[in-house]
Amino acid sequence: MRNIRRTAVLLAAMAAILCTAVGGTAAYLVASTPPVTNTFAAPKLETEIRESFDGEVKNSVRIANTGGVPAWIRAAVVVTWQDAAGHIHAQRPVAGRDYSVSWTLNGWVRNGSYCYCTAPVAPGSETGVLFTNCSPLGAAPAEGYALHVEIFSEAVQAEPIDAVREAWGFVPGSGGGATE
Repeated sequence: MRNIRRTAVLLAAMAAILCTAVGGTAAYLVASTPPVTNTFAAPKLETEIRESFDGEVKNSVRIANTGGVPAWIRAAVVVTWQDAAGHIHAQRPVAGRDYSVSWTLNGWVRNGSYCYCTAPVAPGSETGVLFTNCSPLGAAPAEGYALHVEIFSEAVQAEPIDAVREAWGFVPGSGGGATE
């Protein structure tokens, strides 16, 4: 009976020492460990259209990657008749009849209504020239309207490569779906 009592006292003492050690360690870690700061930052994707004008002719259209990560870039060229207030005429201009575009596609491929840069563009760099000029060939369909050419660009981060594949359905320049 004496051995049982001695064993019970010994077990109770060991449990008290264990609880004190675990509690003391936890208190020490909470008091002495600095808070962890999450340093994750989302990639910044931005593009800027760079072009020049000579009267009514839009020249040397390029797109710059002004973001902070390498990016795949695509562009859409939208041509309309507009008046000074920005109203768009219902008749859409026809390439070859109402206007001409001198496509260079320098580093670009066309696929559907978009042109895709064939390689990722580094931050601070720009694409090759998409076209050298776009100019009207004839008169507008109504008084006060003029040819209006807008370039829209989109960018997808270059890494991981699956990001562009998921966004656009293929990787430009890989031969998988794009045509010139």
